[in-house]
Amino acid sequence: MLTLPPFAITLYKAYLRARLQRCNRALAIIAAQRENDFQAERLLHREVVQVRSRLRSL
Repeated sequence: MLTLPPFAITLYKAYLRARLQRCNRALAIIAAQRENDFQAERLLHREVVQVRSRLRSL
């Protein structure tokens, strides 16, 4: 194992924390997008059901 000086370890930890924050933000964005897609799918499905119903009633 490579032994690093204390300042290098501090810098590396800061880099890893920043990288972890970026990954967590990206995951949060993906989760929010997935939730938005789910809501949009529900609205679209409801619209399809309404249009089919109207077509059948004619």
